[in-house]
Amino acid sequence: MTAEPVFDPEPIVRALNEARVDYVIVGGLAVAAHGVVRATRDLDLVPDEAETNMDRLARCLVALGGQHPIEDTITGAALARPVSFKVTTAHGDVQVLNRMRGIPSFAQLERHKITVEIAPDTLAPICSLADLRAMKRAADRPRDRVDLAELEELHGIG
Repeated sequence: MTAEPVFDPEPIVRALNEARVDYVIVGGLAVAAHGVVRATRDLDLVPDEAETNMDRLARCLVALGGQHPIEDTITGAALARPVSFKVTTAHGDVQVLNRMRGIPSFAQLERHKITVEIAPDTLAPICSLADLRAMKRAADRPRDRVDLAELEELHGIG
């Protein structure tokens, strides 16, 4: 039995940036970037859907030791499907979200993103607070309601 990798987002973000992948981080890391620190086990991202970008993303994830529980080979075409695609890397899971209900397009997320330094010389594109709140409302899971309440406490009603 292989041990699950410890989640370490910094090398994943650094590799994505070095590979020139266009993406925006959503989910738990975005919540933390907006001030609500909670445990998260993966990096959720919305990539630019352009074929060349999806191919760069696939190559990057493979270079990070990426494995998918169903797909034998991670390809840009597979990652471009309108589904949530979970890849396990040497640094933890990466959840690739494409055209999912309740999640804004990459273009919208990119237009409103903020940039956060997650380590020296490692910048991460993070979804805006408004987009994050909209996604949390759309998902409406118990954890999302808690995140929304904590975001409201920190930033006011939005």
